[in-house]
Amino acid sequence: MRVPLITRKIPTLAAALTFVAVLPVLVACPKHEDFPQPLDVQPVPVPQNFVITQPDPQVNDYDFQWTIDDPNGIVDRYRIYLVGGEFSADELLSETDQTTLLTSFPFSIQGLRFAVSAVSSENVEGSQAQKIAP
Repeated sequence: MRVPLITRKIPTLAAALTFVAVLPVLVACPKHEDFPQPLDVQPVPVPQNFVITQPDPQVNDYDFQWTIDDPNGIVDRYRIYLVGGEFSADELLSETDQTTLLTSFPFSIQGLRFAVSAVSSENVEGSQAQKIAP
């Protein structure tokens, strides 16, 4: 069965009409020179040497420690997560402005994965350093 020539040309004709209708709109749009400048966001450093220790094996107190190389002074605070918590999502445990955190758990955390990340004052969070509790 042969398709009439006009039927085969309709998509091409529709595309041409769309282009002709859209072209004046594109040309008429301003250059948006009055838009605000984008934020100058610096990358947040990643915590290093993340260590989890249990000072007393008889007590479920744990000491989380890490270091940070922050020559520009952009780190404001740190977030500590339980990785793969409820519903397999990272669960925020605590925030601190120190590079150490002593915390207690009602159970042993042996084998659980934890993460620490640095956060800037603009609330930009860097990548995580992760560690499995001993």
